Amino acid sequence: MSAALRRRLRLNVLCPRSCVLGLPIPVLNAPCPMLPAPCPPGGSGLRTCLAAVVGLAWGKRWVYGRAVSTLLRLIGVMNAVVWFGGSLFFTLAVAPTFFTAEVKQVFSDAYAGWIAQKVMERFYLLQLWCGAIAVAHQLAERVYLGRVLPRLSLYVLAGVIAVGLTGGLWLQPKLTRLHQTVYREELYRQAVTPAQRQQAQRAFRLWHGLAQGLNVLALIGLGYYTWRVMNPPDPTRYISAAKFRY
Repeated sequence: MSAALRRRLRLNVLCPRSCVLGLPIPVLNAPCPMLPAPCPPGGSGLRTCLAAVVGLAWGKRWVYGRAVSTLLRLIGVMNAVVWFGGSLFFTLAVAPTFFTAEVKQVFSDAYAGWIAQKVMERFYLLQLWCGAIAVAHQLAERVYLGRVLPRLSLYVLAGVIAVGLTGGLWLQPKLTRLHQTVYREELYRQAVTPAQRQQAQRAFRLWHGLAQGLNVLALIGLGYYTWRVMNPPDPTRYISAAKFRY
């Protein structure tokens, strides 16, 4: 091997001996922490040093891959837990509270319902944010790890996101308008005919029941999705470094 070629082959790794700072290969005649013995000059020593460098680089990529895998798993699990826990708490604890006798002693039906509508706006905002994070998490796992959820889990996730979009962008604004029509006189001091109030009350009960049913279905789907994220079907214990992107 020519001296010019040897000078071009430099080791770009951190090593406190002659292997550092891009020194030419021919000077590798001192102990190197990466190698079990000094690097002798010549072709065999050159191959040994290069093999050590490749092994170290592969190890760095493996450590990087494990870090990315752990971070993505942490993000996915935390998002699923917050999503499922928030939905469960709202459906079973928060929403029924606004229509209890204790609350009605302080607020009338009009103002209790108005507060409930405002809380529902925040609830659907949580649905949209968690759904967006879940989609980003799945895309990141596909790109960096080559890992994809089973088809059923992806369908469940898509259904839960669709329910959140339907509720936040259509059902909740519709319920707010109907509630304002029913209690227009008390909230805004505006006249409303009995026919308009009765029609709005019937429509509100119908759409509110539909919203509650969709929330229960979404809650069941979220429970399944959370379980699947926390217990992946084929967890990758050892991941090839070639699958990771920089």
